[in-house]
Amino acid sequence: MKLYVIMDRVAEESTPPFMARTDGVAVRFYLGEMEKIKAHLPDYWLYKIGSYNTETMALLPLSSPIRVKVSEGLDMEEDSAKEGNEDV
Repeated sequence: MKLYVIMDRVAEESTPPFMARTDGVAVRFYLGEMEKIKAHLPDYWLYKIGSYNTETMALLPLSSPIRVKVSEGLDMEEDSAKEGNEDV
């Protein structure tokens, strides 16, 4: 399972990590959370931060977070963190 967080760029802190099997599932969760907030959507970005092996209980962090692109209109600004879709 991959690990993700939602970063609040104004508060300069993230949510606790959550697990999702794919980026698509994480995006669906992110969009559900954004539907609850309905304000300041550009302030919130989705990041992949690592993976967790549910069989061995090994936690494998990425060397730096990867911003997950969500959709036009929600994540329009560029980020200084590494971007991409590499598998963990």
